Amino acid sequence: MGIRATIATMIASSLVAMATAQEGTTMSMDFSDQAVAAQWQAVNDGVMGGKSSGGPAWSGDHMTFSGIINTDGGGFSSIRAPMAPGSLADASTLKLRVKTDGRAFRLMFRTNVKRWGMRVSFQAPIPAGSPGEWTDVEIPLTGLESSFHGRPVDADFDKSDVRSIGIIIADGQDGPFEMSIASIDKVLTRQAAS
Repeated sequence: MGIRATIATMIASSLVAMATAQEGTTMSMDFSDQAVAAQWQAVNDGVMGGKSSGGPAWSGDHMTFSGIINTDGGGFSSIRAPMAPGSLADASTLKLRVKTDGRAFRLMFRTNVKRWGMRVSFQAPIPAGSPGEWTDVEIPLTGLESSFHGRPVDADFDKSDVRSIGIIIADGQDGPFEMSIASIDKVLTRQAAS
């Protein structure tokens, strides 16, 4: 089994573990575990000639995504982790515990839907809350915006086919950014929770 398959299996296991039917939630990713944070990798605009920098770092009880956006020739920074298809099939919403600097971050998914041989991105805004303060936010897995290389495309999101999860910042502003993530919880659909 290759390293990617091993990581995808580990993530899938963490997503289906600890089901709590009473509340309808399961712990998906707890970033106090360094092994969970280590599964996330940076993908910045350097892949298209940009100059932004950024990536994940483990900070004891959470993961921090930070860097510098440079809109000259690019303008985005992201972090991503692989997921096994089916991991989110029974989810209605994701609940995140985050602390941001007030900039516009987005939650991002990739399925096997492709355009010109590359995967389409499905995104939803992450509510910022008060800058510098921990807040719990919920993001429904419906109504996601589909795009390819930052441009809108017509594509259908199938949560049962998610292959990766990520966080991206591409707000058109130069300068430093920082977001801390303590956990990502999967909220089950009513049918799955009962």
